[in-house]
Amino acid sequence: IEGAITAADLDRPSMMFDVIKAIGRVNQNIGSLDALSIGPRSEIEIFGMMAAGFHPDRIKAVDLFSYSPYVDLGDMHRLNYANNSFDVIFLGWVLSYSREQAAVARELIRVARDRAIVVLAGDYSDDSRDRSTFSNETTHMRSCEQLLALFGDQVGKVYFRHDPEPPNVAMVMVVFEIRKSEGG
Repeated sequence: IEGAITAADLDRPSMMFDVIKAIGRVNQNIGSLDALSIGPRSEIEIFGMMAAGFHPDRIKAVDLFSYSPYVDLGDMHRLNYANNSFDVIFLGWVLSYSREQAAVARELIRVARDRAIVVLAGDYSDDSRDRSTFSNETTHMRSCEQLLALFGDQVGKVYFRHDPEPPNVAMVMVVFEIRKSEGG
């Protein structure tokens, strides 16, 4: 019951899609881009990607468990996708469940194509915001800088950043490209 009370608002993923569609090269080519959703929970996020313009055949989704045939079972720390597979990667409200965020970042870099766009979103947390849900086993998310630092010199252009303003605005979101090529 506590999990249901604190469940994510069903419309949160649309914020990620609205931001990504504002990027010209995404908007102009959205139907031909290969996209990955990590931890989509329900099919709502996948259907939201389709509604945003991503072609259903070009969408992959992965989660630790799912009832859905649209979601591959897997772990964000060890993705079962080939190197250089995706143009856009969504990680909405799941990174804080990782105790090894640097490992997740390495996996995202591995499966991302050069100049792939990554959307990371989550709720601000610190020691004062721990709660009994998930046995207090979350990794804090405090700022866009913290998230970008996970990707080191692989961060290319930053398209969007929203730092939290606790206690009223608790969301952290950053949208950036992965640079894999020499010199850039």
